[in-house]
Amino acid sequence: DLEAAHRFAERTRPQMGGRHAGTVATRPAVRTRRLWYAWAMRAVITQGSHTTLATTDLPDPTPGPGELLVRVTACGVCGSDLHLSDALDVPGIVLGHEFAAEVLEAGPGVEGWSGGERIAAFPIVSCGTCAWCAAGSPSKCAQANQLGLGRPGAFAQLTTMAADGAYRLPASLGDDLGALVEPLAVAHHAL
Repeated sequence: DLEAAHRFAERTRPQMGGRHAGTVATRPAVRTRRLWYAWAMRAVITQGSHTTLATTDLPDPTPGPGELLVRVTACGVCGSDLHLSDALDVPGIVLGHEFAAEVLEAGPGVEGWSGGERIAAFPIVSCGTCAWCAAGSPSKCAQANQLGLGRPGAFAQLTTMAADGAYRLPASLGDDLGALVEPLAVAHHAL
């Protein structure tokens, strides 16, 4: 039964070390194994053969300046993910941009976030300085990059994202509904 499996996992869980040592409370609940070279997370990637996706191990990402390292708690499958998985003939892309997550770590220069906070994500990373960004339309930025296309997305246990694209979720909103914030925002913006 499921409870017995959880008890067994807790008894046999290895001690966590490395970069996240001492932060067991904010570690992902489902952790993949330690490979000889690094901690590895599970991710779904494109195979480069149209509509073929596969699960694989990837090294844990590290947050850069202005970024958050987050543990994905729920992720939607957008129609664009389906179209991209069919259209892309490029292997190794981690799709997924509609998600809720838990903050694990803030990168250099990021303030105001602490481990354990739940967030919904705005998946577009823009330059922040062009006329479109200044006008509040970062999706029109010529340098815009989207999670799940130009950079690794949320079809993974962990991902990094721009800290200014993270929005706190209220405790009353579950992770599954938190993953729907982005598609609802798109629909609202269209109206």
